[in-house]
Amino acid sequence: MLVDDQCQPVTDELDTPSAGEELIMLVPRTPAAALSMINTSAVECNAGNAPHQSAAFYLSVLANLFPGLLPLAKEVLRETGYTVKEVTEDTAAQYHITLQGWIDVSTALAIFGQFALVIYKNIDDRSYARSMQSRAAAIKNVAGVVGDLVPGGGDILLSVSTARNIRTIVGRNSNFRAGLVKIILANRDGMSLLNSVCNHLAEIIGWTERQVCVMSYVKSTFSRVT
Repeated sequence: MLVDDQCQPVTDELDTPSAGEELIMLVPRTPAAALSMINTSAVECNAGNAPHQSAAFYLSVLANLFPGLLPLAKEVLRETGYTVKEVTEDTAAQYHITLQGWIDVSTALAIFGQFALVIYKNIDDRSYARSMQSRAAAIKNVAGVVGDLVPGGGDILLSVSTARNIRTIVGRNSNFRAGLVKIILANRDGMSLLNSVCNHLAEIIGWTERQVCVMSYVKSTFSRVT
């Protein structure tokens, strides 16, 4: 089981924002564009952007599939000192972003599953490729994907350095971790591919992590109310 309740930060140097500096999140204007935006965000996430911008693209993938995560995603980025700019399919070119083609739902779920795991496990240079390939292949099978997630390049979507930075930036935010766990648990029962992927993720993440995240979310929500 991938259980890490403390979410210790790693030692990589991360970019420090200047006053008013923006991060881009890709948010579809229409539901029909969501699958293209998920694909684009996944590609941009690993395209050599600065660490926090890569994290913003990572969060875009998750929020495109589950729009209810968008406020929590913005909170993650704002707490690091950045402002957030929503960019749609209509305005992407203005930010030098090339929109990727649509992907099918199965591929989107396989991407989601692999991305979701990144913030719940430690990223180790020596074992990352082996462990993530195993996890990615299993998630891909559950989602019903045939063929490589990265055309001609296997199934690992994020380099170890990108995954490590995302683990640091996003994984240390207990509200987001808890919010994502809640969505996974809420969608684990049923017969759809989404249900199957969420059930698989819930089993990997483990009971201890789920309990810690949900309790943290409840405490945070209660403190804001009171």
